[in-house]
Amino acid sequence: MAETRLTQSQRKERTRKLLIRAAGEVFIKHGFNGASIDLIAEAAGYTKGAVYFHFKNKEELLYGVMKYRSELIFVSIENTKPKSDPLTPLLGESPQKELVGDWFDRDSWVVLNLEYLLFIQRNPKAKNAFRKLIDDDRKKLVSLIKKKYAEAGKISSLDPLEIAQLQEIVDIGFGVSRLINPDIPQALYEKLISVAR
Repeated sequence: MAETRLTQSQRKERTRKLLIRAAGEVFIKHGFNGASIDLIAEAAGYTKGAVYFHFKNKEELLYGVMKYRSELIFVSIENTKPKSDPLTPLLGESPQKELVGDWFDRDSWVVLNLEYLLFIQRNPKAKNAFRKLIDDDRKKLVSLIKKKYAEAGKISSLDPLEIAQLQEIVDIGFGVSRLINPDIPQALYEKLISVAR
């Protein structure tokens, strides 16, 4: 059986995703400042020119990593069917493992998020792009919370925006705490989020 040939557009998208995945690995291993376009190109198996064809600079590549991860998580949450609790798709690692888990574990993503937060603190122009990404993610999350509650035929005691904001706060705090103390059980994260039910 003959292989389906990819169009030029599909090849470009595949290359872009491979570069993003490789960049994520390099940023986690070396940090943003320690990473270089050369290291990223080598990790992806492409030339430096291929990286610059798709991304203007290292900053744009870091933003691409964060945006791509966000897209994967939302696709995963959207496709996860809650059993009885409408918030189940938003909790823990299981819904994310489907699309994201093969890329990095949760702790690695916390490290990458911290790298990104430090970068935007030192580069105010980048802060606006990150703020837009967070705001867009929050809007998507609010929409998904409403949808998941409607599917389950339940009503929350909190506004969906409050649930989304609590989830952000708990996610960041829990992630950082687990980096310091890996013995904190994952189940505690679910208990913290469940307060919003």
